[in-house]
Amino acid sequence: MNTPAKEYSRVTLRGELTCLADLHPGSGEYGLRGDNNETTINELTYDCAKRPIIAAASLRGYLHAQFNEDDPNRIALFGNANNTDDSGQAGALRLYDCKLLNHTPEWDGQLRSRVAIDAITRTAKDKQLFTDLLIPCGSQFVVEMELDDISESALNALLSALASLNPNNPAAQLGQGKSHGRGNVQWNSTTIKVLDQEDLQQWLLKPNTALDKADWKTICEKDITNPTSAWQRLELRYCFDSPVLINDPSIVKEGENEPDLRFMRRGNKLLIPGSSIKGLFRARARRILMTISEGNPAKTDELINEMFGGEDGMGTIRFYDATALFKENEIHEQTMIAIDRFTGGVKDGAMLIAEAAKPKYATGTIALDKHKMKPWQHALWLYCLRDAMEGDLALGWGQARGFGAFHITTKPDSGDHFCDWENYIAPFNKDELNVWTTDLEEKLKEQTA
Repeated sequence: MNTPAKEYSRVTLRGELTCLADLHPGSGEYGLRGDNNETTINELTYDCAKRPIIAAASLRGYLHAQFNEDDPNRIALFGNANNTDDSGQAGALRLYDCKLLNHTPEWDGQLRSRVAIDAITRTAKDKQLFTDLLIPCGSQFVVEMELDDISESALNALLSALASLNPNNPAAQLGQGKSHGRGNVQWNSTTIKVLDQEDLQQWLLKPNTALDKADWKTICEKDITNPTSAWQRLELRYCFDSPVLINDPSIVKEGENEPDLRFMRRGNKLLIPGSSIKGLFRARARRILMTISEGNPAKTDELINEMFGGEDGMGTIRFYDATALFKENEIHEQTMIAIDRFTGGVKDGAMLIAEAAKPKYATGTIALDKHKMKPWQHALWLYCLRDAMEGDLALGWGQARGFGAFHITTKPDSGDHFCDWENYIAPFNKDELNVWTTDLEEKLKEQTA
Protein backbone atom coordinates (compact mmCIF):
# COMPACT_ATOMS: atom_id res chain seq x y z
CA MET A 1 0.00 0.00 0.00
CA ASN A 2 1.45 3.36 -1.06
CA THR A 3 1.84 6.00 1.61
CA PRO A 4 -0.05 9.21 0.66
CA ALA A 5 2.23 12.10 -0.24
CA LYS A 6 2.49 14.74 2.43
CA GLU A 7 1.03 18.17 1.77
CA TYR A 8 2.03 21.31 3.64
CA SER A 9 -0.20 24.34 3.97
CA ARG A 10 2.68 26.65 4.88
CA VAL A 11 6.48 26.27 4.84
CA THR A 12 9.15 28.75 5.95
CA LEU A 13 12.85 28.34 5.19
CA ARG A 14 15.69 30.25 6.78
CA GLY A 15 19.31 29.86 5.80
CA GLU A 16 22.54 31.55 4.81
CA LEU A 17 24.53 31.99 1.62
CA THR A 18 28.30 32.11 2.12
CA CYS A 19 30.43 33.69 -0.60
CA LEU A 20 33.11 31.27 -1.81
CA ALA A 21 34.43 33.92 -4.19
CA ASP A 22 34.08 37.68 -4.58
CA LEU A 23 30.50 38.61 -5.51
CA HIS A 24 29.09 41.46 -7.60
CA PRO A 25 25.27 41.61 -7.51
CA GLY A 26 25.25 44.69 -9.70
CA SER A 27 22.47 47.24 -10.03
CA GLY A 28 23.57 48.55 -13.43
CA GLU A 29 24.18 51.98 -11.88
CA TYR A 30 27.42 53.89 -11.47
CA GLY A 31 28.91 55.52 -8.40
CA LEU A 32 31.98 57.54 -7.47
CA ARG A 33 34.77 56.69 -5.04
CA GLY A 34 38.03 58.24 -3.96
CA ASP A 35 39.02 61.41 -2.12
CA ASN A 36 38.03 63.55 -5.08
CA ASN A 37 35.41 61.18 -6.54
CA GLU A 38 37.87 60.44 -9.32
CA THR A 39 36.98 56.73 -9.69
CA THR A 40 33.79 55.63 -11.42
CA ILE A 41 32.59 52.25 -10.16
CA ASN A 42 29.91 49.70 -11.03
CA GLU A 43 27.59 49.77 -8.01
CA LEU A 44 26.00 46.95 -6.03
CA THR A 45 22.29 46.41 -5.45
CA TYR A 46 21.09 47.88 -2.12
CA ASP A 47 17.91 47.83 -0.07
CA CYS A 48 16.23 50.96 1.28
CA ALA A 49 18.61 50.93 4.27
CA LYS A 50 21.64 51.02 1.92
CA ARG A 51 22.51 47.46 2.83
CA PRO A 52 23.97 45.29 0.01
CA ILE A 53 21.59 42.55 -1.09
CA ILE A 54 21.33 39.66 -3.48
CA ALA A 55 18.05 40.42 -5.22
CA ALA A 56 15.40 37.74 -4.79
CA ALA A 57 15.06 37.55 -8.58
CA SER A 58 18.72 36.54 -8.90
CA LEU A 59 18.45 33.58 -6.52
CA ARG A 60 15.03 32.67 -7.90
CA GLY A 61 16.43 32.62 -11.44
CA TYR A 62 19.25 30.29 -10.39
CA LEU A 63 16.87 27.88 -8.65
CA HIS A 64 14.43 27.94 -11.59
CA ALA A 65 17.26 26.92 -13.96
CA GLN A 66 17.92 23.74 -11.94
CA PHE A 67 14.64 22.18 -13.12
CA ASN A 68 13.77 20.56 -16.43
CA GLU A 69 10.99 22.25 -18.35
CA ASP A 70 8.68 19.24 -18.02
CA ASP A 71 9.24 18.80 -14.27
CA PRO A 72 5.87 19.24 -12.50
CA ASN A 73 7.70 20.48 -9.40
CA ARG A 74 9.00 23.37 -11.47
CA ILE A 75 5.47 24.58 -12.19
CA ALA A 76 4.36 23.99 -8.60
CA LEU A 77 7.23 26.11 -7.24
CA PHE A 78 7.64 28.83 -9.86
CA GLY A 79 4.32 28.89 -11.66
CA ASN A 80 3.53 28.82 -15.35
CA ALA A 81 2.51 32.26 -16.53
CA ASN A 82 3.24 31.70 -20.23
CA ASN A 83 0.59 29.17 -21.19
CA THR A 84 -0.89 29.97 -24.59
CA ASP A 85 -4.40 29.17 -23.38
CA ASP A 86 -4.20 31.64 -20.46
CA SER A 87 -4.45 28.82 -17.94
CA GLY A 88 -1.26 29.76 -16.12
CA GLN A 89 -0.82 29.55 -12.38
CA ALA A 90 1.24 31.31 -9.75
CA GLY A 91 4.05 29.43 -8.06
CA ALA A 92 4.08 28.49 -4.40
CA LEU A 93 7.54 29.97 -3.73
CA ARG A 94 7.94 33.46 -2.27
CA LEU A 95 11.55 34.58 -2.01
CA TYR A 96 12.86 37.70 -0.29
CA ASP A 97 15.96 39.77 -0.96
CA CYS A 98 19.03 38.27 0.75
CA LYS A 99 20.61 40.78 3.14
CA LEU A 100 24.27 41.00 4.04
CA LEU A 101 25.03 39.79 7.56
CA ASN A 102 27.06 41.91 10.00
CA HIS A 103 26.62 45.01 7.86
CA THR A 104 27.74 48.29 9.44
CA PRO A 105 27.48 51.88 8.19
CA GLU A 106 31.27 51.84 7.74
CA TRP A 107 31.13 48.88 5.33
CA ASP A 108 32.50 50.02 1.98
CA GLY A 109 33.08 46.83 -0.02
CA GLN A 110 36.15 46.01 -2.04
CA LEU A 111 37.21 47.62 -5.31
CA ARG A 112 38.74 45.69 -8.18
CA SER A 113 39.76 47.26 -11.46
CA ARG A 114 40.10 45.50 -14.77
CA VAL A 115 40.77 46.53 -18.34
CA ALA A 116 39.50 45.26 -21.65
CA ILE A 117 42.34 43.79 -23.70
CA ASP A 118 42.46 44.04 -27.47
CA ALA A 119 42.46 40.47 -28.79
CA ILE A 120 44.81 41.34 -31.66
CA THR A 121 47.37 43.70 -30.11
CA ARG A 122 47.14 42.22 -26.56
CA THR A 123 47.22 45.79 -25.18
CA ALA A 124 44.63 47.60 -23.07
CA LYS A 125 41.80 49.14 -25.05
CA ASP A 126 41.45 52.91 -24.80
CA LYS A 127 38.87 54.09 -22.22
CA GLN A 128 38.05 50.50 -21.25
CA LEU A 129 38.95 50.52 -17.55
CA PHE A 130 36.24 49.05 -15.32
CA THR A 131 36.14 49.21 -11.52
CA ASP A 132 33.67 46.95 -9.76
CA LEU A 133 32.54 47.18 -6.15
CA LEU A 134 32.69 43.64 -4.77
CA ILE A 135 31.38 41.81 -1.74
CA PRO A 136 34.44 39.91 -0.48
CA CYS A 137 34.83 36.16 -0.33
CA GLY A 138 33.64 34.85 3.04
CA SER A 139 30.72 37.27 3.38
CA GLN A 140 27.34 35.85 4.37
CA PHE A 141 23.75 36.67 3.44
CA VAL A 142 20.50 35.83 5.24
CA VAL A 143 18.00 33.94 3.07
CA GLU A 144 14.25 33.80 3.78
CA MET A 145 11.58 32.11 1.72
CA GLU A 146 8.01 30.87 2.17
CA LEU A 147 5.73 28.44 0.36
CA ASP A 148 1.95 27.85 0.46
CA ASP A 149 0.09 24.62 -0.31
CA ILE A 150 3.09 22.63 -1.43
CA SER A 151 3.72 18.88 -1.65
CA GLU A 152 6.59 17.15 0.10
CA SER A 153 7.91 16.17 -3.34
CA ALA A 154 8.08 19.80 -4.52
CA LEU A 155 9.65 20.90 -1.23
CA ASN A 156 12.34 18.23 -1.54
CA ALA A 157 12.96 19.31 -5.12
CA LEU A 158 13.50 22.88 -3.92
CA LEU A 159 15.88 21.70 -1.19
CA SER A 160 17.76 19.68 -3.78
CA ALA A 161 18.15 22.78 -5.96
CA LEU A 162 19.43 24.72 -2.96
CA ALA A 163 21.86 21.88 -2.20
CA SER A 164 23.44 22.46 -5.63
CA LEU A 165 24.86 25.68 -4.18
CA ASN A 166 27.97 23.97 -2.85
CA PRO A 167 31.77 24.10 -3.26
CA ASN A 168 31.81 21.07 -5.59
CA ASN A 169 29.58 22.75 -8.18
CA PRO A 170 31.56 25.29 -10.27
CA ALA A 171 28.31 26.71 -11.66
CA ALA A 172 26.87 27.56 -8.22
CA GLN A 173 27.16 31.27 -9.00
CA LEU A 174 25.10 34.42 -8.55
CA GLY A 175 25.58 37.99 -9.72
CA GLN A 176 27.77 39.29 -12.53
CA GLY A 177 31.10 37.95 -13.74
CA LYS A 178 30.29 34.23 -13.69
CA SER A 179 32.46 33.43 -16.71
CA HIS A 180 35.55 34.70 -14.92
CA GLY A 181 34.97 33.10 -11.57
CA ARG A 182 32.88 35.45 -9.48
CA GLY A 183 29.79 34.72 -7.45
CA ASN A 184 30.32 31.17 -6.15
CA VAL A 185 28.14 30.69 -3.07
CA GLN A 186 27.26 27.92 -0.64
CA TRP A 187 23.81 27.28 0.87
CA ASN A 188 23.58 26.47 4.57
CA SER A 189 20.10 25.78 5.94
CA THR A 190 19.34 26.84 9.48
CA THR A 191 15.57 26.31 9.89
CA ILE A 192 12.79 24.60 7.92
CA LYS A 193 9.35 24.80 9.54
CA VAL A 194 6.07 23.40 8.21
CA LEU A 195 2.35 23.62 8.96
CA ASP A 196 0.11 20.85 7.65
CA GLN A 197 -3.59 21.33 6.92
CA GLU A 198 -4.73 20.12 10.33
CA ASP A 199 -2.35 22.41 12.23
CA LEU A 200 -3.40 25.35 10.09
CA GLN A 201 -7.08 24.69 10.83
CA GLN A 202 -6.32 24.52 14.55
CA TRP A 203 -4.61 27.89 14.32
CA LEU A 204 -7.60 29.40 12.47
CA LEU A 205 -9.77 28.48 15.45
CA LYS A 206 -7.60 30.76 17.62
CA PRO A 207 -8.27 34.22 16.13
CA ASN A 208 -6.15 36.10 18.66
CA THR A 209 -3.06 33.95 18.12
CA ALA A 210 -0.23 35.11 15.88
CA LEU A 211 0.78 32.75 13.08
CA ASP A 212 4.27 32.24 14.52
CA LYS A 213 2.57 30.76 17.62
CA ALA A 214 0.90 28.00 15.61
CA ASP A 215 2.01 24.38 15.98
CA TRP A 216 4.91 24.54 13.52
CA LYS A 217 6.97 21.38 12.95
CA THR A 218 10.70 21.60 12.31
CA ILE A 219 12.19 19.32 9.66
CA CYS A 220 15.74 18.82 8.45
CA GLU A 221 17.37 18.39 5.05
CA LYS A 222 18.64 14.83 5.51
CA ASP A 223 18.35 12.46 2.57
CA ILE A 224 18.20 15.36 0.12
CA THR A 225 19.95 14.39 -3.10
CA ASN A 226 22.79 16.68 -4.12
CA PRO A 227 22.34 17.18 -7.89
CA THR A 228 25.17 16.15 -10.18
CA SER A 229 26.77 19.20 -11.76
CA ALA A 230 26.94 19.46 -15.54
CA TRP A 231 30.30 21.18 -15.17
CA GLN A 232 33.64 19.38 -15.16
CA ARG A 233 36.20 20.98 -12.88
CA LEU A 234 39.85 21.02 -13.96
CA GLU A 235 42.51 21.91 -11.41
CA LEU A 236 45.41 23.99 -12.73
CA ARG A 237 48.76 24.94 -11.26
CA TYR A 238 50.35 28.10 -12.69
CA CYS A 239 54.13 27.65 -12.32
CA PHE A 240 55.91 31.00 -12.63
CA ASP A 241 59.11 31.26 -14.63
CA SER A 242 59.42 35.02 -14.01
CA PRO A 243 57.78 37.66 -11.78
CA VAL A 244 54.07 38.23 -12.43
CA LEU A 245 52.20 41.52 -12.09
CA ILE A 246 48.43 41.99 -12.38
CA ASN A 247 48.22 45.65 -11.42
CA ASP A 248 45.83 46.79 -8.71
CA PRO A 249 45.42 50.59 -8.92
CA SER A 250 43.43 50.68 -5.66
CA ILE A 251 46.52 49.88 -3.52
CA VAL A 252 48.99 52.17 -5.31
CA LYS A 253 50.08 54.97 -2.98
CA GLU A 254 51.29 58.39 -4.00
CA GLY A 255 54.71 59.43 -2.77
CA GLU A 256 58.40 59.38 -3.56
CA ASN A 257 59.84 55.90 -4.15
CA GLU A 258 56.39 54.33 -3.92
CA PRO A 259 55.68 51.68 -6.62
CA ASP A 260 53.68 52.93 -9.58
CA LEU A 261 52.36 49.42 -10.16
CA ARG A 262 51.58 46.81 -7.48
CA PHE A 263 50.44 43.24 -7.85
CA MET A 264 46.90 42.26 -6.89
CA ARG A 265 46.32 40.64 -3.49
CA ARG A 266 43.64 38.88 -1.50
CA GLY A 267 44.75 39.11 2.12
CA ASN A 268 48.23 37.59 2.29
CA LYS A 269 47.91 35.89 -1.11
CA LEU A 270 48.82 36.87 -4.63
CA LEU A 271 45.61 37.06 -6.67
CA ILE A 272 45.31 36.37 -10.38
CA PRO A 273 41.68 37.22 -11.19
CA GLY A 274 39.66 34.89 -13.35
CA SER A 275 39.03 37.76 -15.76
CA SER A 276 42.76 37.96 -16.54
CA ILE A 277 43.00 34.21 -17.09
CA LYS A 278 39.89 34.21 -19.27
CA GLY A 279 41.23 37.09 -21.37
CA LEU A 280 44.52 35.28 -21.88
CA PHE A 281 42.93 32.03 -23.09
CA ARG A 282 40.32 33.85 -25.16
CA ALA A 283 43.03 35.75 -27.04
CA ARG A 284 45.03 32.56 -27.56
CA ALA A 285 41.98 30.71 -28.88
CA ARG A 286 41.32 33.53 -31.32
CA ARG A 287 44.90 33.40 -32.58
CA ILE A 288 44.66 29.63 -33.10
CA LEU A 289 41.38 29.94 -35.01
CA MET A 290 42.72 32.74 -37.20
CA THR A 291 45.70 30.53 -38.06
CA ILE A 292 43.60 27.46 -38.89
CA SER A 293 41.04 29.46 -40.87
CA GLU A 294 43.77 31.37 -42.73
CA GLY A 295 42.34 34.67 -41.59
CA ASN A 296 38.54 34.60 -41.28
CA PRO A 297 37.82 37.12 -38.49
CA ALA A 298 34.01 36.98 -38.78
CA LYS A 299 33.79 33.21 -38.33
CA THR A 300 36.54 33.26 -35.71
CA ASP A 301 34.76 35.84 -33.57
CA GLU A 302 31.47 33.94 -33.90
CA LEU A 303 33.08 30.76 -32.54
CA ILE A 304 34.98 32.60 -29.83
CA ASN A 305 31.77 34.19 -28.52
CA GLU A 306 30.01 30.83 -28.57
CA MET A 307 32.74 29.21 -26.48
CA PHE A 308 33.84 32.02 -24.17
CA GLY A 309 30.63 34.02 -24.01
CA GLY A 310 29.51 37.28 -25.55
CA GLU A 311 26.58 39.64 -25.76
CA ASP A 312 24.30 36.80 -26.86
CA GLY A 313 24.87 34.62 -23.81
CA MET A 314 27.21 32.63 -21.60
CA GLY A 315 29.93 30.41 -22.97
CA THR A 316 30.78 26.80 -22.16
CA ILE A 317 33.95 27.46 -20.17
CA ARG A 318 34.49 29.39 -16.94
CA PHE A 319 37.68 30.63 -15.30
CA TYR A 320 38.24 31.10 -11.58
CA ASP A 321 40.67 33.16 -9.54
CA ALA A 322 44.10 31.67 -8.91
CA THR A 323 45.89 32.45 -5.64
CA ALA A 324 49.32 31.84 -4.14
CA LEU A 325 50.89 32.44 -0.77
CA PHE A 326 53.96 34.63 -1.08
CA LYS A 327 56.82 35.52 1.24
CA GLU A 328 58.55 38.87 1.59
CA ASN A 329 61.58 37.56 -0.30
CA GLU A 330 59.27 36.64 -3.19
CA ILE A 331 58.30 40.29 -3.80
CA HIS A 332 60.19 41.61 -6.80
CA GLU A 333 60.61 45.39 -7.13
CA GLN A 334 62.17 46.78 -10.27
CA THR A 335 62.86 50.33 -11.41
CA MET A 336 62.54 50.93 -15.13
CA ILE A 337 63.22 53.91 -17.32
CA ALA A 338 62.16 54.76 -20.85
CA ILE A 339 64.90 55.58 -23.37
CA ASP A 340 64.49 58.38 -25.91
CA ARG A 341 64.74 56.76 -29.33
CA PHE A 342 66.41 59.78 -30.88
CA THR A 343 68.95 60.85 -28.25
CA GLY A 344 69.64 57.45 -26.71
CA GLY A 345 69.35 59.09 -23.29
CA VAL A 346 66.87 58.70 -20.48
CA LYS A 347 63.42 60.03 -21.38
CA ASP A 348 62.49 62.83 -18.99
CA GLY A 349 59.84 61.91 -16.40
CA ALA A 350 59.57 58.30 -17.58
CA MET A 351 60.89 56.39 -14.55
CA LEU A 352 58.62 53.57 -13.37
CA ILE A 353 58.73 51.40 -10.26
CA ALA A 354 56.96 48.05 -10.57
CA GLU A 355 56.24 45.70 -7.67
CA ALA A 356 55.67 42.13 -8.83
CA ALA A 357 55.61 38.73 -7.12
CA LYS A 358 57.36 35.48 -7.89
CA PRO A 359 55.99 32.63 -5.78
CA LYS A 360 56.65 29.08 -6.94
CA TYR A 361 53.13 28.58 -8.23
CA ALA A 362 49.48 29.58 -7.90
CA THR A 363 46.51 27.22 -7.89
CA GLY A 364 43.14 27.70 -9.51
CA THR A 365 40.45 25.94 -11.52
CA ILE A 366 38.47 26.18 -14.71
CA ALA A 367 35.15 24.48 -15.47
CA LEU A 368 33.85 22.99 -18.73
CA ASP A 369 30.16 22.46 -19.44
CA LYS A 370 30.13 18.73 -20.23
CA HIS A 371 26.56 18.82 -21.58
CA LYS A 372 26.95 21.79 -23.91
CA MET A 373 30.55 21.63 -25.13
CA LYS A 374 30.69 20.61 -28.78
CA PRO A 375 33.46 18.48 -30.32
CA TRP A 376 35.16 21.48 -31.93
CA GLN A 377 35.22 23.28 -28.57
CA HIS A 378 36.98 20.33 -26.95
CA ALA A 379 39.61 20.49 -29.71
CA LEU A 380 40.10 24.25 -29.37
CA TRP A 381 40.43 24.00 -25.59
CA LEU A 382 43.10 21.28 -25.91
CA TYR A 383 45.05 23.45 -28.36
CA CYS A 384 44.97 26.32 -25.85
CA LEU A 385 45.83 24.10 -22.90
CA ARG A 386 48.80 22.58 -24.74
CA ASP A 387 50.26 26.03 -25.44
CA ALA A 388 49.82 26.99 -21.78
CA MET A 389 51.38 23.75 -20.52
CA GLU A 390 54.33 24.18 -22.86
CA GLY A 391 54.98 27.73 -21.59
CA ASP A 392 53.99 29.64 -24.74
CA LEU A 393 51.78 32.18 -22.93
CA ALA A 394 52.50 35.14 -20.67
CA LEU A 395 50.24 36.76 -18.10
CA GLY A 396 49.71 40.30 -16.90
CA TRP A 397 51.76 43.48 -17.23
CA GLY A 398 55.29 43.77 -18.65
CA GLN A 399 55.34 40.76 -20.94
CA ALA A 400 57.75 42.54 -23.30
CA ARG A 401 60.06 43.12 -20.30
CA GLY A 402 60.12 39.46 -19.31
CA PHE A 403 57.32 39.53 -16.74
CA GLY A 404 54.49 37.01 -16.58
CA ALA A 405 56.16 33.91 -18.06
CA PHE A 406 54.57 30.73 -16.74
CA HIS A 407 53.62 27.19 -17.62
CA ILE A 408 50.71 25.08 -16.43
CA THR A 409 50.48 21.63 -14.96
CA THR A 410 47.15 20.01 -14.36
CA LYS A 411 45.41 17.00 -12.82
CA PRO A 412 43.76 14.48 -15.17
CA ASP A 413 40.20 13.44 -14.30
CA SER A 414 41.38 10.14 -12.85
CA GLY A 415 44.71 11.28 -11.42
CA ASP A 416 45.98 12.57 -8.09
CA HIS A 417 49.16 14.30 -9.30
CA PHE A 418 49.79 17.32 -11.48
CA CYS A 419 51.33 16.40 -14.83
CA ASP A 420 52.72 17.89 -18.05
CA TRP A 421 51.13 17.84 -21.48
CA GLU A 422 52.44 14.45 -22.61
CA ASN A 423 51.12 12.70 -19.51
CA TYR A 424 47.85 14.63 -19.61
CA ILE A 425 46.98 13.79 -23.22
CA ALA A 426 48.18 10.17 -23.14
CA PRO A 427 44.92 8.62 -21.78
CA PHE A 428 42.73 10.36 -24.40
CA ASN A 429 41.13 8.21 -27.08
CA LYS A 430 42.90 8.87 -30.39
CA ASP A 431 39.76 8.35 -32.50
CA GLU A 432 37.83 10.82 -30.34
CA LEU A 433 40.62 13.39 -30.69
CA ASN A 434 40.44 13.01 -34.49
CA VAL A 435 36.67 13.58 -34.38
CA TRP A 436 37.17 16.76 -32.36
CA THR A 437 39.85 18.23 -34.63
CA THR A 438 37.92 17.32 -37.78
CA ASP A 439 34.80 18.99 -36.38
CA LEU A 440 36.81 22.16 -35.70
CA GLU A 441 38.09 22.26 -39.27
CA GLU A 442 34.58 21.72 -40.64
CA LYS A 443 33.14 24.35 -38.36
CA LEU A 444 35.54 26.96 -39.68
CA LYS A 445 34.41 26.21 -43.24
CA GLU A 446 30.77 26.99 -42.46
CA GLN A 447 29.27 30.31 -43.42
CA THR A 448 29.03 32.97 -40.72
CA ALA A 449 25.62 32.99 -39.05
